Amino acid sequence: MKRKTIIAAALAAALILCMSAVPAFAYFTDHHTANGGLTITTKPTTEIEEWVGQGKKEVAIKNTGDTDVYVRAGVYASSALPILTVSGNGWSASPDGTMANPDNSSNVRGWYYYETPLAPGETSQRLSAELNLATKDKRVVEENYNVIVVYEYSAVQYDENGNPSAVDWSYSYPAAS
Repeated sequence: MKRKTIIAAALAAALILCMSAVPAFAYFTDHHTANGGLTITTKPTTEIEEWVGQGKKEVAIKNTGDTDVYVRAGVYASSALPILTVSGNGWSASPDGTMANPDNSSNVRGWYYYETPLAPGETSQRLSAELNLATKDKRVVEENYNVIVVYEYSAVQYDENGNPSAVDWSYSYPAAS
C-alpha cells in the first residue's frame, strides 16, 4: 500500500511538472525585435611614455581609451637631489595658471595640468623634469637620481551643449611612472 502511494504521488508530481513546462517553454522561446541603441563607454585608459637621461626625465601621456580624458601629473624627487625645473608646452602648474608651489622650498611639487582634454589616440606634449646639476656634485646626482612622476586621468564630462565641463578629480584614475 505504501508503495502504491509513493508511485501515485510521483506520477502526480510528474504530471504537474509537465503541465507547467509548456507555458515556461513558450516564455523562453518568445522574442521581440528592438530598434535603436545606446553607446556605453568603459573606464578610460592611458599609457605613459617616458624618456630618461642626462639629469632629465620627460613624460607624455597617451589616451588609449575610447573617451576624452583630462590628465594631470605630479613630479617628485629624492631629498638628496637639487631642485627640479618642471616645464612643458600645454602644461600649467595649476588649473588657473598660477604656480602650485611658488616658494620652491622643497622638491615636492603640486600637480601640473594638461590644458586641453586628450581625445582617444591622442598624446600630450612632453612634461619635462630637469635637475639643476650646478647645485650638487655629479656623483651624488648619479647615485641618487630618482624622479617619480605620478599621473591621474579623468573622463571628460560634457554639458547639454556639448562643451566640456570642469573636471572633477574625485573621479580620477591614478597611475605612476
